[in-house]
Amino acid sequence: MSTRAKIIAGYVVALAIIAAIGIVAFVAVNDLIDSADWTAHTHEVLEASSSLEADLNFAETAARGYVISGDAFYLAEYSDQANAARAMLARARVLTVDNAGQQQRLDGAASAVSQLLDDLSSVIAVRDAQGLLAARVCSESVGSCSLLLLPELFPAVVGSYKP
Repeated sequence: MSTRAKIIAGYVVALAIIAAIGIVAFVAVNDLIDSADWTAHTHEVLEASSSLEADLNFAETAARGYVISGDAFYLAEYSDQANAARAMLARARVLTVDNAGQQQRLDGAASAVSQLLDDLSSVIAVRDAQGLLAARVCSESVGSCSLLLLPELFPAVVGSYKP
């Protein structure tokens, strides 16, 4: 083989190595971007779950404030927080549309959220119609009118989240 052919072969090999390195780097960067996107997505789901739990806590606090005081401020706050909780539940559902297991767990969460908000609304309605003492009796008889289950519910919803 002539010197010229050896030089050309050397350049071809060098270009092939550079091209291979470029392809490997391109694939690695794309994988890194995908990983970063999934991490951001996971954080969005976790944030939605935390916000939902906070909204429900605030809704319950506002409902209790209204039942105790009769102050319309608390009733408006309850309504705002209940709507925020429903919106956050819908957001969590949209964020996890690609994960059937999460959707199934969200069905359970949606049922619990709906029951809680229905119970709180019932106690508020009793407060409006019959007064504080009747509302107190009603709230004591409503078994699911408590956020005691929420710490167990939400980790189950997002704790096993896998993109």
